[in-house]
Parts: sequence; structure tokens; C-alpha cells
Amino acid sequence: TYHFLTYLPAKIFGPELWVLRLVNATLSVAMLWILKSTSKIHNFRENRLLHVAWLPLIFPFTVLAYTESASLLMLTAGLFLHLRKIRAWSALAILDACLIRQSNIVWIAFFTAWIALDVWQEKRRAFEPSTPQCNKNYITIFASQAWLHVLILFAAALFFVTNKGFNIIHVEGNRFRFNSAQLYLFALFLVVLWGPIWIPSIPTDFIALARWLRRRPRLGTAVIVLSVLAATGAVVTYWNPHPWNHNPNYLRNHPLMLMEQSLIARGVAVSLVLLAIPGLARRMVQAPNCHLLLLTSGFSLAYLTPHPLVEPRYYVLPLVFLQFFLDLKEREQQRLTIWYGLISAAVACHLVIAGHRGGGLW
Repeated sequence: TYHFLTYLPAKIFGPELWVLRLVNATLSVAMLWILKSTSKIHNFRENRLLHVAWLPLIFPFTVLAYTESASLLMLTAGLFLHLRKIRAWSALAILDACLIRQSNIVWIAFFTAWIALDVWQEKRRAFEPSTPQCNKNYITIFASQAWLHVLILFAAALFFVTNKGFNIIHVEGNRFRFNSAQLYLFALFLVVLWGPIWIPSIPTDFIALARWLRRRPRLGTAVIVLSVLAATGAVVTYWNPHPWNHNPNYLRNHPLMLMEQSLIARGVAVSLVLLAIPGLARRMVQAPNCHLLLLTSGFSLAYLTPHPLVEPRYYVLPLVFLQFFLDLKEREQQRLTIWYGLISAAVACHLVIAGHRGGGLW
């Protein structure tokens, strides 16, 4: 679909690189305009817009000929329509995102679960002691809002079964496979990019963790033991079998190859993640929209898990959604904006200096 989208301008103006990049630039501007309208619903400050515009993982692709801008545009439109409670049109917008990149079908499932969460929360509020009892049929309410989402999921499942996958042309490198290095690098990117959020609050977060351990010693001990075991397992069993992740021309592959060659590098990466977990977990659990953040986290993992190629571009959509729902203080927003701006500037310099046809971008 993305290739069809760029075909018409190229047919009119010629198959020049600037034509293809202008298409993506236009899509990026449209995406930011929709996001700005979406932010007004939540009364978010302008920093929220810069957190997407300057997100280092998306920033280079705002002009380069990749599917990121088109995919994010349709998902942002789906988010805007969902928040405006125009649910059928929201499903159609996300369907367009699925036609651009098939794995976006996971986000159709996410919005379906979000509708179910809203209906469940409405049902809970209706049966609170301070609220008058009501006799709404909540299954009917869910069906009236999510019928098109469910229909699209059913059609996608039927296509997947009959076609034996979502790709019409089967490429071995894109076949659905689990690669633990994908979640490894995603966690590392998350804590590095969100460093301005969790690093300043490390003392407060660990004091809160110590108090929680005193209140619930058994549960706390179990969590710590499981975390250490998981971290040890991640360090010892790290393995990235995808052949495309061993090309040194791609910047994304450098940390992957370093961690594959060095046990110390893996230990440092996992330690950084363990250091960030208490603050990020505490922030999510204490957030007013805790259930929505947990739902987003779960579907983000579901979105990443089938991708065998470890690719930071796949982290764009999970990060955009998580950032949008995360409750940030004004000072945290400003720090994050500056941090993203600095990294994006560094990436731009790398593109100018090292960019070449062999893969100077990632």
C-alpha cells in the first residue's frame, strides 16, 4: 500500500528521491497535525507534540522513504477518532494502517480491548454504592462500539489461516519467529530514551520500593528473586540468530553484535534495565489510567514478539502510545524534549556523515 501511495507522485513528477521524501514529509506533517488535535482532547502541552516529532526512532523517517510515517499517520488518526468516540471510523483508519504494515493488526486488537476496558470501568462505576443502579446491557454496548473491530480481526484471522501468514510474497527473513533479542533491545531503548524520567527519581523510587518490601516481605522477596533469575537468564542465554542483524553497515546492529560478543556488555545492559524498572513500574501502577498503561504494555509486547528481525523501527508505535498515555510532570516533559532533541540531532549528523547506499541510516 505504501508503494502504491508513492507510485502516483513518482509517476507525475518522476521517480526522483526528493519526490518520495516529499511524500513522507507531507505524511509526517499530517500526522503531527492530527496528534496536536488529539492532544487538545487531553489538554496536553506542546512538549507532547515534540516527544513524537523528535522521537529519535521516528525523526529520521519523517522524510526518508520508509513506511513509518504512513503507518503512524493512520494509527494516530485511529487514536483521535477513538477518543472522539467515532469508533467505526477509528477501526477503518487502523485497517488502513494494517494495509501499510500487516503487523498493525495487533493495534486493532488493542483498540478492541480498550473498548472492552472502558465498558468494564463504566460497569464498575455504575455499581458503586454512591452511584444509582442502572440496568444497561454492557455486552450490547461493547458490540455497538467494537463490531467493526471484531469483524476486521475475524477477516484477518481467516486470511492468516488460508494464506499461511500475512505476507502475500513469503520472505524467509520476515517469517513470524520469536527472537528474544527483540525484547532485550526494546527494554534497553526504553530505559535509555526515558532516562530523563526515571534517573532523577531513583532515590525516591528505591525508598518507596524499600517501604513496599517491608509491608509485603514475601511478595517482595519473590519479585526480587524472579527479577534476578530473569536477568541472569537474559545475560546467559542471549542469542540473536537473524542474519540481517550481523551487518556492521547498520547502526542498529552495533549494540546487538557487542552484546553477542561480550558478557560484560550484556550485564551492563540488563543492570541498566533493572535499575529503571522500580521507577517506571511505580509510575505506571500509580497512574490514574493504570489499566490502560498495562494494556498498552501488553499489546506492545504482542506487537514486537512475532518480528524475527531486531529493528528499532518496530519500537516507534509502542513508544508513541506509551508516551501519550503516561502521566508526566511539566519538568519531566521538558527534560524529555531536550533529551530527544539532542539524540535526534546526533542521529542527523550521523546520517550526513555516514549515510550511504549500503545502509548508513540504521
